[in-house]
Amino acid sequence: MTTGIRAAMAALAAGAVVLTAGAPAWAGDDATTLSVRPSTTLAALRAGAVGVDEPMWSPAFADAAVPGLIRKANIQTLEFNGGGVSDLYHWKTGAAQADPDPQGHPNYAELPPQFTFDQFAKTAHETGAKTIVHVNYGTGTPAEAAAWVRYAARRHDHVSAWAIGEEVWGNGGLPGINFEPDAHADKSPQAYATNALAYIAAMKAADPSARVGVELLGVQGGKFQSWDESVMSIVGAKADFVDVHAYPFGLADTSDAGVLAVPRTIAAKMTAIRQLVDKYASPRIDIVVGETNSAVRPTAQQIGQVNALYLADDVLSLLDGGAAVVDWWALHNGGFGVFGGGDLGLLSTGSDDCNSDNTICAPPAQTPYRTYWAMQLVGAMTRNATAMAPVTSSTPLVIGHAVREPGGTLAVLVQNDDPAKTATVRFDVPGYHAVSALQYGNTDAAPHPVAVGTQLPAYSLTLIRFRR
Repeated sequence: MTTGIRAAMAALAAGAVVLTAGAPAWAGDDATTLSVRPSTTLAALRAGAVGVDEPMWSPAFADAAVPGLIRKANIQTLEFNGGGVSDLYHWKTGAAQADPDPQGHPNYAELPPQFTFDQFAKTAHETGAKTIVHVNYGTGTPAEAAAWVRYAARRHDHVSAWAIGEEVWGNGGLPGINFEPDAHADKSPQAYATNALAYIAAMKAADPSARVGVELLGVQGGKFQSWDESVMSIVGAKADFVDVHAYPFGLADTSDAGVLAVPRTIAAKMTAIRQLVDKYASPRIDIVVGETNSAVRPTAQQIGQVNALYLADDVLSLLDGGAAVVDWWALHNGGFGVFGGGDLGLLSTGSDDCNSDNTICAPPAQTPYRTYWAMQLVGAMTRNATAMAPVTSSTPLVIGHAVREPGGTLAVLVQNDDPAKTATVRFDVPGYHAVSALQYGNTDAAPHPVAVGTQLPAYSLTLIRFRR
């Protein structure tokens, strides 16, 4: 938790309105009841549970303001991940080679690396963030990956996880899916798994403490599940984790309400992934959600309050479902002008000017989008937490997530997904009383302290702390 948020909460707590279970401050004939069960554990939380990807092709990462912005947002993990460029990237030279089979692929030559692994590791060290790194599977070798692991270990770069390739399932090995660079003659999931075993052996020989994982789709049914089944049946417990990416692929309803409904499906999906991994490996194999956002391409929703709400519910639902780490795509992304006023990043790159009719222009570089402030609240909530606790709501548009913290305190993030109506909420938290609150509403510039006992504005996020 940042010093500013901690100070704000402490100051507010000194004069806060005390809220106990069923207290009238939140009551009303149409009140929503949020029930928290503090002693029940949905999932354990570890250090570094919430992070972001930073694509190696983003020039904005080198800006002197970035470390401070990372700390301010409570970002706990940085992921060195360039999408398809990761499977062209050679760490010793800091350069990406040409795509060996570019037909039908994005033009990866337009995304040359803009910072080195050393620069990335330096920023992670400055911010206290853990790191996840994707090694080059598509055009690399196990020996190259092992050399990278050895180099990082000698420098004490504290890489917490190494993923073999990046979305390798998009290499053409599945019918109709071909966007990921891969120079291997055999692009089948069986070939990837067999080669991954060689990567794992070489990387662990370089550093026995290295945690190495494989790429899965995490999508149930048909050819998608066949990739995961094939890979896990061969790799099994030799991997330390699986990396899945959580996007609403093929979402039929892209309205604001449709987008905000997506996180309601996460629990079932995480259960299915856990069952598949346990079938071939064991419960000790972690699930890392290496990328997540409300879409795979920028949309105008993504720089507004809708995506701030989505981020909070999405990331916390994935943690509820047992994800060890959830990394938002991305700290910087861009594409603002190309895609008509959208950006997948938390911060503007400032480099895409305006959309085609010059009606919407990107803000200056490092300007926080509304998702940045949602990340600040989620990061503050999870930074020191030890476990996710269950929350149930009596109405569908008011959603809550809770964590247990050392010392017996609780933090509850509640959001009102109604775009027009204020919600009145009654908390049922046996044995606890609320002492402070931070809120981020649809018209707020940043999260700010509010008096406990006020109502929840439309499209708002409120982080409330409870004590025994």
